[in-house]
Amino acid sequence: MITNSALETPCGTPNYVAPEVLLHHGYEGRIADLWSCGVVLYVMLAGMLPFDEQSDALLFDKIKRGEHRGYPTWFSSGVKHLLDRILVPDPARRVTIAEIKKDPWFTVNYQPIEGKAFTKPTAADLQEVSGSQDVEEGVQESVPKPSGVQAVGMDAFSLISMLDTLNINRMLEHRGADDVKRRTCFVLSANSNSTFDILTKVMHELRVDAQPAKAQLKLRCTSGQTTFSVQVHGLTTASAVVEINRRKGDVFHFHKLYNNVMERSVAVAKRNVGSA
Repeated sequence: MITNSALETPCGTPNYVAPEVLLHHGYEGRIADLWSCGVVLYVMLAGMLPFDEQSDALLFDKIKRGEHRGYPTWFSSGVKHLLDRILVPDPARRVTIAEIKKDPWFTVNYQPIEGKAFTKPTAADLQEVSGSQDVEEGVQESVPKPSGVQAVGMDAFSLISMLDTLNINRMLEHRGADDVKRRTCFVLSANSNSTFDILTKVMHELRVDAQPAKAQLKLRCTSGQTTFSVQVHGLTTASAVVEINRRKGDVFHFHKLYNNVMERSVAVAKRNVGSA
């Protein structure tokens, strides 16, 4: 809904939504999106959400005040300065896109992309891409599932996986019971299929009931009153990210399970690399 160019309908993923969207006073969509971009940047670099609470009421209260969990030790002063300018509750004081493009941290190796002007796709275009007969109604989209998982090499991650002195787990894992509440992740030095096999074995050793989910390389796990899912994402042909999401149950039990799963999985992966 648009009234005098201001949006009034609250929308978006709760952890990423801008403070002004929650205040119901109308907001400028592009400025609100800048806040969300700041949250995305934080997640990409930290491997965890800057705003994350067990209830929406507590979550929204922190978002409105701009009180995030703080910056991990590996964040540079440059990116912290940029995020301090993006995650500003007052949209009038928030940094603009033009200012971001001039930010010293942002401009490192930055190369503007020259693209064609956007044209709205037709129904035929959408049907060709999705392969669905119900494009206009958005009933479903047909996406072929690959018979086997082939991790696509990414230059940055390929380099990291080759250097023993760089440990990407430092950037992704959550430490402390206060940090691991809903979701967390870590990296294994194994391809996606091998990682899934390692996790299945570890769950069995820990006496966790792990059942394959419909999605590829995903497990639905139960340990006592705690249920959680484990999803494997291929990074390179020799590394994968393990994402763990708590569905329900005690936070401290979940934290203990996560530590056990991570430590045992990393140990198995190292033994496999050493014996190869």
